[in-house]
Amino acid sequence: MLVLMKTATVIFFLIFVLSSPFLLQHSFLVGGNLEGDVPDFFVGIDVAYDNISEMKLLVDKISSYTNLFIIGTTGITYDTQRLDETCQYIYDKGLSFIIYTERRLQIQWVEDAEIKWGDRFLGFYVLDEVGGRQLDRAALRVFAADDYTDAANQFVNSVNSELERITGDLTSSSEIPLFTSDYALYHFDYRAGYDTILAQFGWNYSRQLNVALCRGAATVHNKEWGAIITWTYNKPPYIESGEELYDDLVLAYENGAKYIVVFDSNEPYTHGILLDEHLEALEQFWQYTLDNPRTKSETDDRVAYVLPKDYGYGFRGPDDKIWGLWTADAFSYEVSVDLGNMLEQYGSKLDVIYEDTVDPFNVGHYSKLIFWNGTIIDTKQLHIRSDGNVWGTEKIQQNENVYRLIDDINGSIIVEKDNITIDGNDFSLWGSNSDGSKGIDMVNRVGVTIKNLRIDGFDIGIYMPMANNCSVYGNQIINCENALWLFGSSYNNIAYNTFVDNPDLGIQVMYESSFNVLYGNNITNTPVVLWMADEGNIADSNYWTDYEGIDENGDEIGDTPHVYHSTSESINYTDNNPMMNPTILPAVIIPEFPSRMILPLLMATIFALVIFFRKKLNHSIPS
Repeated sequence: MLVLMKTATVIFFLIFVLSSPFLLQHSFLVGGNLEGDVPDFFVGIDVAYDNISEMKLLVDKISSYTNLFIIGTTGITYDTQRLDETCQYIYDKGLSFIIYTERRLQIQWVEDAEIKWGDRFLGFYVLDEVGGRQLDRAALRVFAADDYTDAANQFVNSVNSELERITGDLTSSSEIPLFTSDYALYHFDYRAGYDTILAQFGWNYSRQLNVALCRGAATVHNKEWGAIITWTYNKPPYIESGEELYDDLVLAYENGAKYIVVFDSNEPYTHGILLDEHLEALEQFWQYTLDNPRTKSETDDRVAYVLPKDYGYGFRGPDDKIWGLWTADAFSYEVSVDLGNMLEQYGSKLDVIYEDTVDPFNVGHYSKLIFWNGTIIDTKQLHIRSDGNVWGTEKIQQNENVYRLIDDINGSIIVEKDNITIDGNDFSLWGSNSDGSKGIDMVNRVGVTIKNLRIDGFDIGIYMPMANNCSVYGNQIINCENALWLFGSSYNNIAYNTFVDNPDLGIQVMYESSFNVLYGNNITNTPVVLWMADEGNIADSNYWTDYEGIDENGDEIGDTPHVYHSTSESINYTDNNPMMNPTILPAVIIPEFPSRMILPLLMATIFALVIFFRKKLNHSIPS
C-alpha cells in the first residue's frame, strides 16, 4: 500500500509539473523541448568548422540555454553520413537546427529529414552575404548596369536563379524556409526569394541601423528576420567581449528579432572562438528572456524612413558604394545625414523601407512615413492618395473616381487626388475636437465633391485652402469649432448643407477667394466670415437661425436681407433671400464641373430662375 501511495504521489507531482502554466509558457526554452512546441524566437550558435567531436561538446554545453544550432560547415553538410549523425545529435539534445549549403539539394534527403526531425529542422542557410559582397565587389552578380533599377533587377534575378538552382524541385514537394545573413541590401535579398535574413552585428557598424534596414525589409515583405553576432576583428580573438555580446543579444531581442545567433569559427574554419565569457553571456541572456518575456512586435508605434526605389546604397559611411558600381555622391551624403538624424530621434522605433513597397497594405500600421524627399505622411490619418489608393481604412469602397463610406470612421480623411467624389453614404466622420484636427483635409485640390457625409467634432470640419471647382453638397457639419475654411479658393459650390454649432469662425472665406457660392444651406450658430476675400462671393437662399426679419407675404423668404458679416464698418455682406424655414435637400443631383466657368454660370442661372418664379408667385397672389 505504501508503495502504491508513493507511486501515486510521484504521478500526481509529474502531472502538476508538466501542466504548470509557467512551464508550458516557457516549454520551448528548455533543452529537449516538447514535440510540437513552436518557439516565438530562437537563440543559438552558428558553427562553421567541421570537427564533429568539438561540435558535440559545444552542443552539450549550450543545450540547456539555447534552442538553435546552425551547422555552418560544408565539411559536414556535404557528407550525408556525417550530416545525419550531427543532426540527430542536435535533435536528441532538444535543439532545432539549420543546415548551410551552396549545392543543389537532394530531394529525397530533405523529405526524409522532415519525417525524421519534424519542425526541429528549420530550413537551409543558402549562400552568404550576397548583398554585402556585391557592394564590396567580392562576389559580383552585377558587373555593369544602366541605372539603379537595372542593377536591382540584375541582382534580384541572379540571386533568385541561384536559389532556384539549389532548391531545384524542392518547392513542388516541400516548403523549406531559406535563410542567409547579410550586412547590406536586405530588401533586395528578400525580393530574390529568401524567407529570413540575419542582420550581421559586427565590426564597428551600427547595430541599430542594421536592425532598421533588415526589420523594415522583413516587415514590408511579410518575412522573418534575425541577427547574427559575427566578427569584430579579422584576427584573434575575432569576436567582441562577453559583456558586449550580452548587450548585442539583448538589443536584438528587444528589437523583435525572431532568430538570434552567435557565429563561432576562426578564420581558417578549424576551431571555435567562443570562450567561457561568451557562453556565460549566452546563459545570462537566456535568463533575461525568461525574466522579460516579450509581446508580439507590432509596427503601430514605429516610424519608417522611405528610400528611393532601387537605391542600393550601403550606409556604412560617406564613402560606401551604390550597388558596388557607383561612388557615393551629394545625395548619398544627404540621405545618410537624414537617416542618422532619424536614428537619433527614433532609435529602436525606426525602420527603413523602399518607396516601391509603400502601399496601404504593408505600411498602414507604421505611425509615420518619412520620405527621402521630405514628404511626411501620418498613417494614423486616412488618405486618398494621388494614385487613387486608400490608406488607413477598409471602410471606404472605391469605384473608379467615387469613394463611398460603408461605415462610420473615427478620424480625418486627407484628400490628395483631384476630380473625385467622396460620398458619405449618410455615415459619419467622428473627431475628438483636438486642436488642428480636420475632418476633410483637401489642400490644393480641384474638382472634388464631398456629399452625404456627417462631420462631427473637429477643429475644422472641411479644410479647403487653394481648392477650386469643388462642391460640398448635402452634408452635416456639426460640433466643430470651425465648419469650413476657404483660403485663396475659387469657384466652389457650398450647397444644401446643414451647419450646426460651429461657433468660432464658422464658414470662413478669406485671402483672395472669389466666385464661391453659399446656397440653400441651413446655418445654426455658425458665423460666416469674409475677410480679405475677392469679388463674386455669393450667399443666397440660406436658412439662418439668427435671422430676425419677418415674412409678411408668406413666400417663406425673409422680407429683408440677412446681414451675415461685416469685415469693416463700411462693408456689409448679405443674403438677400434668407429662408424662413430649413431647406430640404432636393432630389436633384448637383453635377461635377470640370470647367471653372460652368459652375458660376449654372449657379447664376439657378439664382435667376428662383427669383423669377418667386416674383411670378408674388404677382399671382391677390392683394
